[in-house]
Amino acid sequence: MLWALNAYVDTYKNLFALYPVFGTKSKTETFAGASRTYTCEILMPDGKALQAGTSHDLGQNFARAFDWTVQGRDGGKLYPWQNSWGFSTRSMGGLIMAHGDDNGLVLPPSIAPIQIVIIPIPGLVNSLEYIEKVKGCLTNYRVEVDATTDETVGFKFNKWEIKGVPLRIEIGSREIEGSKVMLVRRDTGEKLSVALSDLQEALNKLSAKVQNDLMERHKKFTEENTRTVDSYADFKIIMETTRGYISAFWCEGDGCEEKIKAETRATTRCLPLDVKDESGNCVYCGKEAQHRWLFAQAY
Repeated sequence: MLWALNAYVDTYKNLFALYPVFGTKSKTETFAGASRTYTCEILMPDGKALQAGTSHDLGQNFARAFDWTVQGRDGGKLYPWQNSWGFSTRSMGGLIMAHGDDNGLVLPPSIAPIQIVIIPIPGLVNSLEYIEKVKGCLTNYRVEVDATTDETVGFKFNKWEIKGVPLRIEIGSREIEGSKVMLVRRDTGEKLSVALSDLQEALNKLSAKVQNDLMERHKKFTEENTRTVDSYADFKIIMETTRGYISAFWCEGDGCEEKIKAETRATTRCLPLDVKDESGNCVYCGKEAQHRWLFAQAY
């Protein structure tokens, strides 16, 4: 079952530029009828966790419940072992929430339907010819040219920012005269003047940097909003204010889990796969505990 979880993590990190945490669910949070549930959790800007993907080990439970058998190697009847996993549309919601800003959508280059938009200044002489020359350097990218004349340049800039296109190429009279282009990053607004002869190399580096920066930004946010807590009083204060992940000892008793949820709206998100065995006391009841679980409010 871990191969499905690893596929989630790889997709979120390398395509969505999001930093997930992953582990096993508590008995209460395990999918009904499953033997075990693995989860991939992503922290959103408001401090709440998004369950971004689950992988369920169903064992033989459902096969036995429906009396479904197959023929085994020995010719006898066998109840199959099953699993259940898959992405849902919430992954898109998480992407939009985590990277978007006040100007609209922000898409990582790896998954952007349009990676580069070229916007010329209307009325420039020979601009279309120059655009085709620029496009010739961009064969490895998904490119859109906005050469319409019924919208102002400023309107076009805003339009493509809302759509989240990672990189914009501006072409004005200075660029044509100097055989250059102006590159603009959607995520930071940073501008970079590049010679046409260096454009392909510059774009390769810049595209990779945008992808990496988005990932590192979300990783930093997640780490800064993951707090180790031993006091239930501190636990409640965090959940009333900044939220985020709380790493805390839990005795793994259903009663404590239910009371914590009722009093703080926080649930056990997962027991991280790399968690260490430790000796501690449950953050709620004080009983002996062996692991620190991740808690958070969730959608």
